[in-house]
Amino acid sequence: MGWISFDPLRTLGFPDTRYLKPDPRFSDRELLSQADWILFPEYWQVNALVYGYKRRIFPSHASYLLCHDKIEMTRAFTAVADMLYVQEHLPIDRDLRIVRVGKEILAAYWRLQSPYTFHNNISRGGDIEYSLVPEAAIALVEQVSEALGIDHAGFDVAMVDGHPYLIEFNRLFGNTGIFDGDLRLRNTIIQYLKAQDLPERPTSNHRGKRRLRRAA
Repeated sequence: MGWISFDPLRTLGFPDTRYLKPDPRFSDRELLSQADWILFPEYWQVNALVYGYKRRIFPSHASYLLCHDKIEMTRAFTAVADMLYVQEHLPIDRDLRIVRVGKEILAAYWRLQSPYTFHNNISRGGDIEYSLVPEAAIALVEQVSEALGIDHAGFDVAMVDGHPYLIEFNRLFGNTGIFDGDLRLRNTIIQYLKAQDLPERPTSNHRGKRRLRRAA
């Protein structure tokens, strides 16, 4: 069977995808049990879908569990990076938003602080600047997301004296700062999910072996 989505806006235009309303009774059990992928379920649905129906979900299970609890997020961050997670005042007037979907960085830009509040969020009046993004910040996001299995998130990173500080990540994020936002997000997600269904190529291990000959 195809894919099932619980978020019609984020999966608009996806091929072979059926939309269902989140239902605590799981009345569409047959459809759910046959779906190849289940997209953007509500948080309260995740355990039933993963453990009960044995279905694959997107974003990943890790993306849901870690994003839902800041304490667990912090513990996971400290487990996989030589870095410091802080909840203190940093001497900055901007931070970085780095968006990673699947295995690809879709966007990396500065969020400048709003002149009216202390927020950098674009939705709260912050501005976007596409100047050079430090490689150290991108490398940190790649490292953490790969290690934890996070495949759909917007990471917030602060730079202080040349060092990246990972603040948090958001499983659901706006696409204002992504060039061709809706289209690019859609295509990237579709390609990523389809790639998960491809069989792995067998690797040959005969190269470099020497044939042993019995001595006469």
